[in-house]
This record gives sequence, structure tokens and C-alpha cells, in this order.
Amino acid sequence: MQVQRESDRIYGPGIGDNSLALASLFGLLWALRQKCGEKACLPGDLWLVANVGEEGLGDLRGMRAVVDKFGDQVLAYLVLEGMSLGTIYHRGLGVRRFRITIKTAGGHSWTDYGSPSAIHELAELITRLTALPIPSRPRSSLNVGVISGGTSVNTIAPEAHLELDLRSESTAGLQELTRKVESLIKAFERSEVEISLEIIGSDLQERSLAHIPW
Repeated sequence: MQVQRESDRIYGPGIGDNSLALASLFGLLWALRQKCGEKACLPGDLWLVANVGEEGLGDLRGMRAVVDKFGDQVLAYLVLEGMSLGTIYHRGLGVRRFRITIKTAGGHSWTDYGSPSAIHELAELITRLTALPIPSRPRSSLNVGVISGGTSVNTIAPEAHLELDLRSESTAGLQELTRKVESLIKAFERSEVEISLEIIGSDLQERSLAHIPW
């Protein structure tokens, strides 16, 4: 690992996200010990937790395990993040992730030319997805992060898939964006093209994403 040191900063892979936050957990502990000594100066127990599975297909499994463990006993959560130093986030962000798979009969690039290709169909679907209107208020986003498929350069691909990330500051906004995607996919399918939609990640429960009281 290459580390670059400057007078007031260190650069290196993983330092900001999220080694810095892990170090901050210990910094918080040391600061409390310095302030309180051995006596209790907090309204309850303090748990310092490092979790895993946040990004990609982890689907927040580490944080979900923490919440499942403590249930409704928690007075408050404080999440430390190594990026965006000096910023306090006070609003939840809903996320839904899907894997969209397209299947066709496939064939040979020459003898079966003209038959639907799963890759060609996927490319057309991506074009339509990225043409969907995405509201700026509430701020929302749509991203195709992974595409995969095909078997060889001279084969009409029988299968291809993409992984789609949807986000919104609003529960209603995320639900509406999901509805648009589902409607587009339903209209896209035809007799020679099979398409399926699978949820691979969601931190949107039936709850409000309103401001958290401090």
C-alpha cells in the first residue's frame, strides 16, 4: 500500500473510507475517559461497534445486525463516517437495488442473425432507464453499476443482466422511481424476450425518512 504524507494530512487507500472512522471510535473512547475518568457520565451504556457489509450487495447487513441485537433499547445512534469531514448528516437516504435479467433463445451471430440478443436488449433497456426523468427535489438518483452477459464474440447472447441502484431522500420519491422502473420493464418484455426483476438490496422499510431529532 502506497501512503503519501504531507504536513497535515496522510493519503492512502482506505484511509478515508473507512479506516478514519474506525480510528475515531477509539478517539471518542479516549476523549470520554479523559472527560469522565472511571465514573459514569452518560445516560446509558456506550457500545462502540465496527460493522461490515455496507456497500455493494452487502445490503447493510452489519448495521442491520446491530439494530436487531439492541432493538428498541437504544437511546440514540451516532454513525461515524471517514468521508465528508466536518459534516453532520441528519436525514435518512432510501436505497433499492435490483438485478434485471434478460433471456433470449440466443444463437449464432451469422446463421441466426436477426434473432434477439440479450445483450442488445439490455443495452436498449439501459438507454430507456437512463432516459427516465429523475427529480431533483426530493433529490433522487438512478445508476446502472454492473452489466454482464454473453458467451463468445460470435454468439447471440442468450442471457445478460444489469444491477441497478435507486436512491431518494423521500420514501414516496423512491417508491415512485421504483414504480417507473417496474412499469418500463413490464412494457419492455415480449414473446421472444424474457425479463425478470430481482431485489438484491433495500434499506427502505415502511417508515418515514424525515429529519432525525437531535
